[in-house]
Amino acid sequence: MHKYHLILLTALLALGLRGALPAQTDSLPSSVQLERLEELFGRFQLKGYGVVNYYAFDWETLPNKRNAFDPERLNLYLYYDFSDKIQFKSEIEFEHGGTGATMAFDPLEEFGEFEQEIEKGGEVVVEQLNLFFRIHRAFNIRVGKMRFYMGNAAEQDEPKEYFTAYRSEVENTILPLGWYETGLELSGDLPLRQDTEFPYLSYKAYVVSGLDNTGFTSQNWIRRGYQTRFETINADQLAYALRL
Repeated sequence: MHKYHLILLTALLALGLRGALPAQTDSLPSSVQLERLEELFGRFQLKGYGVVNYYAFDWETLPNKRNAFDPERLNLYLYYDFSDKIQFKSEIEFEHGGTGATMAFDPLEEFGEFEQEIEKGGEVVVEQLNLFFRIHRAFNIRVGKMRFYMGNAAEQDEPKEYFTAYRSEVENTILPLGWYETGLELSGDLPLRQDTEFPYLSYKAYVVSGLDNTGFTSQNWIRRGYQTRFETINADQLAYALRL
């Protein structure tokens, strides 16, 4: 899957470079070449944010549990505008310091035991890889791997949007945390009466890869049905969703 993502990204950027920067000749003035380079790289956007949490534990069941820092995630977004109507978007997330080797203490052993783990518990993930087509305010298309806007947690995903110091514990328990799916998104703002408080009705409609119902439980509802356990995602039965 990562191989195909890389091929797609390379092809898209190659097309963008070819369209934005025609073949240069030695006869072009340096000022013209500089303007064309500025135009090309001006189409790129790089954004991002990071989250570091501090935990102060005061649990009666684990009185010896230590306070801790956790570099929860670093999210980087790369955009490229092929035109005013077509935009490429990607998101890479580094969770809990990424991957690597680390030491862990197992308190369940009789005298305790330090174990070396290959993974730190974090990961590096391509969360988004999609193309957005701006057609009209009432109708737009996004295709690829994208954020799946179901539940309030999807809208309030960044730290400055939390209602508390951390994510919603309720939605984090019953819904996939950081929900992304691959497929098609239709979105827009439908006009209503302009003299009202809400002159437009916003919508998002999806045709995407579905959940795995073997992971549904009474304790976590659909959270464990999110397909992240394997390299590929089953798409025998597509899912349909609508958000207003």
